[in-house]
Amino acid sequence: MKKLLRSILHYPYAERRGIFVLTAFIAVFFLFESVRFFIEQKEYSKLIHIAQIPVDTSYIFPKSIPNSHNYTKKHTTPKKSNTLKNKTNPNALEIKDWIALGLSPKQAETTLKFRDKIGGFKNVSDLQKCFTIPKNILERNLPFFVFPEASISKTSIQPTIKLNSCDSNELMKLKGVGPKIASRIIKFRNRLGAFHSKTQLKDVYGISEELYQSIESQVEIDLGNMLQIQINYAQYKDFAQLPYLQKDEIKAIINYREKIGYFKDLKTLLDEKLINDEKYFKIAPYLVL
Repeated sequence: MKKLLRSILHYPYAERRGIFVLTAFIAVFFLFESVRFFIEQKEYSKLIHIAQIPVDTSYIFPKSIPNSHNYTKKHTTPKKSNTLKNKTNPNALEIKDWIALGLSPKQAETTLKFRDKIGGFKNVSDLQKCFTIPKNILERNLPFFVFPEASISKTSIQPTIKLNSCDSNELMKLKGVGPKIASRIIKFRNRLGAFHSKTQLKDVYGISEELYQSIESQVEIDLGNMLQIQINYAQYKDFAQLPYLQKDEIKAIINYREKIGYFKDLKTLLDEKLINDEKYFKIAPYLVL
């Protein structure tokens, strides 16, 4: 029996050494954890003690909370806006003036941009269309707004410029028209012979919708020698004089004439969809059968 137990419990030297090292490591680890647990318990008891100390919060939270009505009124009531005291043309107001009436700087800036875009406020309706002017500010100042139509006499109206007979110097009298744009208008007119509509100015490079709206009332169409193109005999270079036609459109007109025969009506251009409606009304005055 002793031999049997000895054979079971007998370990080689290397294994006994390993068991000793493992046992020692476990003992050291247990001792370290015990010390750490003791220190943490001590610190925890200090925190509990501190947490139990009463704190005076009266300086942080008011003793009584104001009712919702007073609180809302205090924090949401907008700054009182000023009101005009004298009759004023809204077109004469600058950014600082609109701000004084209660608009924000951004609203005031956008209001002036809108004014310039439409060529000035002409009536109450124009002011109402400007969404950056708050309704309450507009209504409060409406009795003081006067518009230029009410005070401009007929003698102060600028004479109109005849588009088909004017020169560059006359065109430069128009606000927003400089030497370059004036020169382009003359070149465009020379290519056509004459304008048949004021809206053709918008086809001149450099003339925006805003610029056109500002000068439209100061120009007029007078008689001129308009370009005349015989649609049944004209060649490619003749059609190319019109600034409106593209290469494929010119070729389509010539091919149709060669295959079908002479045009009997200018509206055939529309019926056969050789050009669109917009282009037809631009070039029809310059075409003859």
